[in-house]
Amino acid sequence: MSDPKEPQAPKVFISYSHDTPAHKKWVADLASKLMSNGIQVTLDQWEIGPGDDVPKFMEKGVSEADCVLMICTEAYVRKADDGKGGVGYEAMIVTGELVKNLGTSKFVPIIRQENGGGVLPKSVSTRFYVNLSDEKSVEEQFKELLHKVHKVPKVKKPELGKNPFVGELGGGAAPAVVPVEVKVEDASAMYAAGLAIAQRGDLMGWRKLVQKTREPLAKNLSTWRSAYEGKAALVADLPRILTEGSSIYSPLMSLAVAGAVSGNAKFSNQTSILDELIGPAGWNVAGMTYLTQIPSALVFTFQAVHGAACLFSGELMRGVAMSRARVRDSYSSQMDELFKQPPLVGWPYSLNERPDFALSYLVGLFDNWAWLAELFGSKEEYKSSLVAYYLGLHVQELANLIASGNDAVLEADGHMPLVPIQSLRIEADQGSRSYRLLVHSPEEVRAIWRTLGVKDAQMAAAWDKWLSLTLRAMTAYRGQGTSWRRQFPHENLLKDIRPEGAGV
Repeated sequence: MSDPKEPQAPKVFISYSHDTPAHKKWVADLASKLMSNGIQVTLDQWEIGPGDDVPKFMEKGVSEADCVLMICTEAYVRKADDGKGGVGYEAMIVTGELVKNLGTSKFVPIIRQENGGGVLPKSVSTRFYVNLSDEKSVEEQFKELLHKVHKVPKVKKPELGKNPFVGELGGGAAPAVVPVEVKVEDASAMYAAGLAIAQRGDLMGWRKLVQKTREPLAKNLSTWRSAYEGKAALVADLPRILTEGSSIYSPLMSLAVAGAVSGNAKFSNQTSILDELIGPAGWNVAGMTYLTQIPSALVFTFQAVHGAACLFSGELMRGVAMSRARVRDSYSSQMDELFKQPPLVGWPYSLNERPDFALSYLVGLFDNWAWLAELFGSKEEYKSSLVAYYLGLHVQELANLIASGNDAVLEADGHMPLVPIQSLRIEADQGSRSYRLLVHSPEEVRAIWRTLGVKDAQMAAAWDKWLSLTLRAMTAYRGQGTSWRRQFPHENLLKDIRPEGAGV
């Protein structure tokens, strides 16, 4: 009898191609080893026989599994990229379409290739993988897999210590604002429920769930705000305060993101949430800026997380389309496209218009919003996707300058790009992963400027000037350009995707 105190064993489904009898045996041995380490494995060799419906077996196994292990031999990768799920046992291959439609991070590539190669199917090319090709490192890599499946961090995150400078502000003293406990509906449950409803196309069920989720949010946000009303906040406290406020709306955001990545076109457009975020019912616009501007910070938060989810799912233009939605300016009440409003794209008033705080705040959400782990799998994938989205916005900003006839600023000093790319602080390996996500579909990248009426040759002619201007702006903004690698992750974009007139 199992110990009731033990957590439920995670379920794993193994997807592989029947390359050779020896390979089948290797897969079976791996499955047995996983079983002996507390993981419930579904394997075709154990479950089905002549006359059984293989596609239905796979559909059920994938949907019920916590993780799907894709055994990536050279033959498997080739068939997955060709979209050949096939018939019979070849239906066990996970195609790119399936990964996209499920909108989940449950797929984990397992490399088994000659010479320890690391070739992955395009649909999962940027994801965490385990390489079991090299006998010398197989045990270490297998342990890495166990950590992933059991959801146990390889390295325990230390406890957050106290700020040694609490109370110091410009040489004077100010009391630190005491954190407020935030109690909201389980956003992870909302994400899972929304994803299931959207994938089965239940429009009525979706509307009911949205209505139920959003009903208490405006009141809850105002109640939370009252604990801070009239209190000055240290600049260093602003990201933590915004995390508390935005977490109240996290269930609604998770629901909207679930619809966007569900693979069902009826649920992919989630721009209506912007009206909910920018104008909570009964919101008091008088008071301290860090509080009164929380609604615009909610829009900033959602557009970024939504954009990252779209890039992770291979839907660049869906994220771009959200950034082009028209949103009411919180001060003037004028309507304008989201990406043209600095507070909504990376300079939030609630964070003292500090883009470095803004990007750090976005990355930190992964530690507070469990549903982000359900979607992205790891913090590294989440950050890579965020960076990829902002690189896309950086491309769009140049296209908009050209389309609006304002490209003369490319020759001028003092112009600060709206997209705060200077705050991304991208490491070399992180930049490479983000860039692969950005150029996953070259046609979608070209659509960024083509849908604005800008020609390929115009982008190619302006690209180097745009990068130079951005570097100058980075240097001017708090000296951040001085520590940046002189190469941008997307520096060779116009060459790599080979648009017409790019000089390649």
